[in-house]
Amino acid sequence: MNNYRHINPIITKLVHKYAISLFNWFGAKMDIEDCEQQLILAALISLQQFDPKKGHIKSFLNRSLFQKIKEIKRNAMRDKRKIDFYTCSIYSEQLTGKSKRVVNAITN
Repeated sequence: MNNYRHINPIITKLVHKYAISLFNWFGAKMDIEDCEQQLILAALISLQQFDPKKGHIKSFLNRSLFQKIKEIKRNAMRDKRKIDFYTCSIYSEQLTGKSKRVVNAITN
C-alpha cells in the first residue's frame, strides 16, 4: 500500500480495498499502485461534491469508488470488443509467433 501521508486514512483504506478488487479483476495487466492512484484521484475529485449534512464520508466514498470501478471495468470490456483487439490461439502463436486480429481469427 502506498503511503499517502496527507490524505485522510478513511480514503486510503477504502482506496486500498477497492484497488485490490480491481487488481484481482485485471490480473497482471494492471499494477496495484496504478489502481490505487486512479482511485485516489477519483476519490479526491468526488469529494468536491460531498455534503456532510447529507451523509457520512465513508458511505459517500464507498459509492463513488464503486462507481469508478464499474466505469473502469466497463471501459476495459469496451476496449476488448473493439475491432482492433488482437488475439491468438495458444498453439498458433507458439507455431508462428504471430497473433491474429479477431476478425481474421473468426473468418479464417
